Amino acid sequence: MEALSSRKGDVLGDNDGHDIGISVYGSFLSVHDRKLISYRIGIFNGSGTNKADLNEAKDFIGRLIVHPIEGLDLGGSFYYGRTPDSASLDNKTVSAQLGLRQRAAAEINYTWKFINLKGEYLAGTDGTVKKTGYYGQIAVYAIPEKLQIVGRYDTFDKDMNENENRSTHYTFGINYTVNSNTLLQAAYTLRQEEGAGIDNNLGSVQLQISF
Repeated sequence: MEALSSRKGDVLGDNDGHDIGISVYGSFLSVHDRKLISYRIGIFNGSGTNKADLNEAKDFIGRLIVHPIEGLDLGGSFYYGRTPDSASLDNKTVSAQLGLRQRAAAEINYTWKFINLKGEYLAGTDGTVKKTGYYGQIAVYAIPEKLQIVGRYDTFDKDMNENENRSTHYTFGINYTVNSNTLLQAAYTLRQEEGAGIDNNLGSVQLQISF
């Protein structure tokens, strides 16, 4: 999924989703002081973090989120642009990846009491290469506002025109809130790849402290 969001595996390389540009966002239509619709539109260079525009095209993005009831968000988004022409890009070695760069996504997020459900479907095109992926996640508080258990299913096909390209990840984790400034997280991910798979399961522990 990162390969469709300007992160690791993307044609532009890993830019942590950042780019130079300008965007406008806001919300409208209210019911009992709750906004029903949120939006964001923008125009960007499409070249990556802190990089000047590398072609004559601009990239356009849009996102619309509807909040029909308390705790439920339903949305869709798009990205339309062109891969930069500069030969300095590390990932620009496959001719089929050059040219058109498009993304389209649908998302859902629902929170009810101590349960949160979220998911996203994302499809993209880089030149003639079509990619698709989706994930589903559930997070449940075993101890309210203290201990949260998380499960996630994530799958990605990096080239729909070829076989044996899909990778699937199963992640299990916990989030423990030590206090208002400290969060401890632990997770383990089972990674499965079609074709010649490798032993690359991942375990991680992270401590966040804010001031």
